[in-house]
Amino acid sequence: MKVMMNLGLLLNSLRAKQNSHEIEALLQKEDLTLEELLDFEDELIYETRNKNSHLLEFLIPNQVEKMIQYITIDPTDLSNSKACYKYPFVVNELFSLECVEILDAFFNEPKFLEQIFNFLETPSLNLLLAGYFSRVIQCLLSRNSYELLSFLYEGHQHGKKLLNHLYSKSICELVEKILCCEDHGNPAYKNELLSTIDQILNIISPSSLPETSTNASILLKNLLSSKQMNSNFHEISSYLSNNVQAIRNIFEMLFQDNIIVSRSAAVVIEALVNQITACDDEVEGHTEISPLISYIVLNLDKFKESLSKENGVKVNTTYKTTITSVGENKLKVIEIIISLIKLAHEDLLDSIAESSILESITSLFINHPWNSILHNLYEKLIQCIFSSNHETLRQAIFTKAKVPQTLISLSGKKYEGNFRMGILGYVTRLANLINSNLKDSEDIEGWTDFMKTYISFRNETESKVLGGRSRMMSFDMTEHTHNENEGDAFQDMNFNCEYQLIIQEEDEYKQEASTLPKVEPLHQVNNFSDVNFWKIYTNPDCLEDID
Repeated sequence: MKVMMNLGLLLNSLRAKQNSHEIEALLQKEDLTLEELLDFEDELIYETRNKNSHLLEFLIPNQVEKMIQYITIDPTDLSNSKACYKYPFVVNELFSLECVEILDAFFNEPKFLEQIFNFLETPSLNLLLAGYFSRVIQCLLSRNSYELLSFLYEGHQHGKKLLNHLYSKSICELVEKILCCEDHGNPAYKNELLSTIDQILNIISPSSLPETSTNASILLKNLLSSKQMNSNFHEISSYLSNNVQAIRNIFEMLFQDNIIVSRSAAVVIEALVNQITACDDEVEGHTEISPLISYIVLNLDKFKESLSKENGVKVNTTYKTTITSVGENKLKVIEIIISLIKLAHEDLLDSIAESSILESITSLFINHPWNSILHNLYEKLIQCIFSSNHETLRQAIFTKAKVPQTLISLSGKKYEGNFRMGILGYVTRLANLINSNLKDSEDIEGWTDFMKTYISFRNETESKVLGGRSRMMSFDMTEHTHNENEGDAFQDMNFNCEYQLIIQEEDEYKQEASTLPKVEPLHQVNNFSDVNFWKIYTNPDCLEDID
């Protein structure tokens, strides 16, 4: 292995020397063009990485302007595939090498920064070039963040121009990197940080392109989620959680009829709720509700209204019925409710218990028997309520949402086509969950019979493997102690069971084979054994040569 590695290194070194000669030969030409170098992609990248002094002298600064043009200006001659695809790609690779000499050229010559950011003046960006642009700017940000942030926010307003192109995921990624960047005391960047957050929030609106609203919401979610990678996490999260106007705006978008806008707003709200902890609201012995939680408490009825809207899509199924989808917006609202319950805030949990949100979600659970995503969220909701140890909210499961009665009703419901609906599996899971959390003092009509008949049968059925056999290894080994002889006996029992199954399968196979017509063997085996009996006779002379 070591010899092979040394051989590989030797071959690479020989190849490098050969490439070096090719680039050096080109650099000797008096009329050498950038395109001639770009044609030698691998060699050019290798020599740039190794900081070939003659190559860097040729590129900097005379060729930097033309290199920028390749990644910022749409080609005029679409028939020239090299100008359209290869040259922009190779130039992008050169910039992405993060060669100090090339990157410093942007800061030594401000005209290069102006030139590359003029790309943002285009009303609709070429998405391929936008990816190259984003990658180069991120390299510049890594090289000299202070100077680049100063350029973006001191007078030029290029930072705000980036927000005009959030329909591009590459630009979104760049904006995220900029907003996560440490300011290093840069006053221009620090002053514009929160106003930029406001602008991104305002982009989520019916007047924006659908992909723009979606990308803006994902951008804000990432800023609120990447605590370790975001140097401004606390400042951004605190601003969004305590800015009453911003909270009001995002909730207005949540309750919009526009599905894309509503879904985007739900993504941001869920991210805001997830980054809050119960201890953040505890101030010296008394509970102080943050503006975000306060606004949610006051608008729980609107959550219920959004769950009641008929905005699902009708779908024709293969079993000749039409079903209505739940809608991603409703699923997002349920996820928000689950996140709110996890906060364990007393006033908030009281408000949820007093509202009719649980009834609305239970109604969705009943009316969509095939939506496993909804069923999974509903199970998670019930689990969170039991885990919260909030008695009022817990009682709402039994008194307001009437979940036990719902499960009993669903277990006896007859569905068209006599299909076993997907919801019935969750009926069993939820019944077991409720039964394990049921207090001795709580008596639910019909519950005991339901558990002894339907649920007991379903538990027994679902504890079996495919084919109906019981799970032999399903019992808890920690509850059974046995000595070495007992262990051997247990292994013998397993072996005997498996052996009996093998014998049974062989008998079935022989019985089936006896009904098939007898086929004469291709070759008579003289010396029979269990090895050569299965050999297929082949004449090697008849085989064709295989390259």
